[in-house]
Amino acid sequence: MTAQYGPHDTPPRRGDARAFESVLVACVREHDWGQPPPDAVRLLLGLDQRRLVALAERHRVVSAVLLSAGDALLPPIRQRLRLLSRADHLRTLQVENECRHLASALESTAWLVVKGPALARGYYRRAELRSYGDLDVLVRPQDFSEAVARLEGAGYTLLDRNWLLLRRRMSGELHVMSPRGVLVDLHWDLTNDAATRKSYAMSAQAFFERAERLTIAGIEALVLDPLDTVVHTAVHAARSGGDRLVWLKDLEQLILSGRFTWPDLAKRSAELHAQLAVSVMLHRMRAVLGTENITDADLHLLGGSRPWLAVGRLVDRLSPILRAGADGSLARIFARSTRSDSGAAAVELGRRIVARARRGTWPQEDHTWDPAHPDSPLYESGGREGRVAFLAAVSAIQGERR
Repeated sequence: MTAQYGPHDTPPRRGDARAFESVLVACVREHDWGQPPPDAVRLLLGLDQRRLVALAERHRVVSAVLLSAGDALLPPIRQRLRLLSRADHLRTLQVENECRHLASALESTAWLVVKGPALARGYYRRAELRSYGDLDVLVRPQDFSEAVARLEGAGYTLLDRNWLLLRRRMSGELHVMSPRGVLVDLHWDLTNDAATRKSYAMSAQAFFERAERLTIAGIEALVLDPLDTVVHTAVHAARSGGDRLVWLKDLEQLILSGRFTWPDLAKRSAELHAQLAVSVMLHRMRAVLGTENITDADLHLLGGSRPWLAVGRLVDRLSPILRAGADGSLARIFARSTRSDSGAAAVELGRRIVARARRGTWPQEDHTWDPAHPDSPLYESGGREGRVAFLAAVSAIQGERR
């Protein structure tokens, strides 16, 4: 956990690490938000609370920690969390307000909100607990080129420049900056690369056919239906490493909403080839947050490879997500390796472990926002012709099921 602290801090002792886990879980899991969790209050007295701030930021649960443990925190720590929480709330309002501008810019082009605002406003019992810093929007593949043109015409700036890389990977999104400084991830597919896309059976067209309406910032926006929301949230969490409490909290709130049945979730997960990802993340969520609404029978309905799930439980015991540093962990690699079937998942897990062994450390450098690196979408390549070719390739997909 050294990556989480300042240069003069030292890692927590083993007992402290477990205490931090207990405090965070008590603050984040669903409880009576009018009463501080007794266990958290007791444990906080003997901990270096600066580290709690770092962990709350890493796991994106600042507001939950502040709301749960506010009076038990030292004044400087409470003040720091308040400042962070206010910044989160301000950014959240900016992101939600962008929906209004987006609706005006896209005009008749159908679009759908996923992740942050859709989860907070559609499923969270207390929406203020869920922060988000950007806006994820899905349009149909055949509408993607037109959507890009309309946004640019409304003053949005397209950030991506690496058209050869985007075409080679068939990236499922482009990054667009609004005139108000809000980053919009414009998706034509909710999986971000061709290799992952082949593992699942997710179709933008099907998502739109099943979509529901939700009021966000005073406008009616389309969002995924509850079953698609659970599946996408689990798949996204797994693909991202499944090692942030915010993603487990998302799944907890979806379960507690009671807006679907387990047999229906099992059926939808199977249709989208996502049983394994959904099972892995719901097992992890229950193990960490202790959600009582999920029974063994519920999880058994979802299916998935029993050996792979058993490996997942072992990994989570050996490499708890709350003890992982920012540089990664075995739990993160395991979640990111999950595919539609255990064979493909095992191959991917082996590949990632070998790559880690060759590097000698967990970190895999992220070049996403480095315009000088050829693996960054900001890197200049392909020019106008490359852009036209990429958008034409997306439009040709025509939203067909894969």
